[in-house]
Amino acid sequence: MSGLLAVEDFAYFENGVPFGPGLVAHGLDLSRLVFVRAPDAASLFQTVEEALRSGALAVVIGEVWRLSKYDLAVSRRLTLAARSG
Repeated sequence: MSGLLAVEDFAYFENGVPFGPGLVAHGLDLSRLVFVRAPDAASLFQTVEEALRSGALAVVIGEVWRLSKYDLAVSRRLTLAARSG
């Protein structure tokens, strides 16, 4: 199972990164995860959308700092991308 963890830069600086040994303790293989730092929310949403659309990943997680950037249009695009992937 491969996965993507995409984090907006500001969220990365405020929250840090997930604790590797903790992820392993929950059964995740770190060699199967791709970590991406996006400079802003728009880049984060684009990355997540493309990952969902690819259909190559079992899980895609995006961490955005401010939910005000996540609106109905973004929600719809991500839903459609998940359905197509």
